Amino acid sequence: MSSEVREKISSMLNNHNYALMTDECRDLSGTQQLSIVIRFVHDQYIDVIDYSNVVKEYFLGFVPLEEFDAATLTLKIVEFINKLNIPLRSCICLCFDILKSSYCFFSQDSTLDYVCGEYLVVSII
Repeated sequence: MSSEVREKISSMLNNHNYALMTDECRDLSGTQQLSIVIRFVHDQYIDVIDYSNVVKEYFLGFVPLEEFDAATLTLKIVEFINKLNIPLRSCICLCFDILKSSYCFFSQDSTLDYVCGEYLVVSII
């Protein structure tokens, strides 16, 4: 995916809250990778409540993985999101399809501190 498309998606966020979804997958060559998707309502008029707005999903890219421990997964996700200048503080929901023995920790600077579970969806409000 081109950096221009990613930058456009990042600019559409414009201080909107979003959900972050990740899933591990293997490509045809056998490389393990993490797909990263964000979901949010793109509302051009923030001051106007419009219930016709719908949640849109945007695929941001794949992150190659060599290790699958919590620290590595967290580091890769945070690095990827930071590289796109997407604020972690705006993330209000995490969606992971991970083993229940896996844990993800985010820095204390973000509102996301700790998640774990199988087919996990965690909302932090």
